[in-house]
Amino acid sequence: MKSVIIPLLSCCLLHAAPLPLLRAENNHLVDEKKQPVLLRGVNLGSWLLFEPWMSPMDISGIKDDYTAREVLEKRFGFAKAEELIGIYQDHYITAVDLDHIRAAGLNCIRLPFWYRNLQKEDGTWLEDGFKRIDWCITEAGKRGIYTILDLHGAPGGQSPGESTGRIRKPEHNGMQPDFWTNEAQLKRTEEIWKRVASRYKGRSEVVALDLLNEPFGAPSRTRLHEVYDRLYKAVRAIDPKVIISLETCWSGNENSVG
Repeated sequence: MKSVIIPLLSCCLLHAAPLPLLRAENNHLVDEKKQPVLLRGVNLGSWLLFEPWMSPMDISGIKDDYTAREVLEKRFGFAKAEELIGIYQDHYITAVDLDHIRAAGLNCIRLPFWYRNLQKEDGTWLEDGFKRIDWCITEAGKRGIYTILDLHGAPGGQSPGESTGRIRKPEHNGMQPDFWTNEAQLKRTEEIWKRVASRYKGRSEVVALDLLNEPFGAPSRTRLHEVYDRLYKAVRAIDPKVIISLETCWSGNENSVG
């Protein structure tokens, strides 16, 4: 008898009513009945984007996601590299992890992603790039868990660090971020957010879109505001309801040219 009851109970738990759509009102998030909702959650770091401080790389010198992919592609080719990374991702976070998050009394996850999850380096869209993001949003929603989508790595890099997916430091590899000054990179980022907004419009499980993680590389506050305004308007033209998160962290010379 127990072998019948337990699966039925699990099935019921995974088919709860749709999550209420949340919106910002003054300093609170509220549902359709204007009741405050407090989000308590965790970050799914190093799942769709390797971050060394959470998943230490080996002694071979691999320091960021981009380099890991580059090594795999050189050894096995693009298709096999994608397959290997996919195997890692399919086992790093599973439905069991979402069960644990729910059992801990949490109701929100922050999902970092970067442009390489969705596109090749040349900007070509991957056919199944949204596969794991789709899965996470759906499975988390079944468990009463909201998802915040966070762009950790914009094309060109919004900061020099590995959290963008690719280190861009002259002393490291002769590179520096060009996201803030390169129109092609800005347009590409805008298109990414347009596609994300279109794909998840009306999905109440997606509680917020975080447009840029830690935009430390902005040359000035003025430029930071200009870029945020551009990305905000791109999303709002598609989805007038979704909550949009703007990280205001900035570190630089206010007198630098934006």
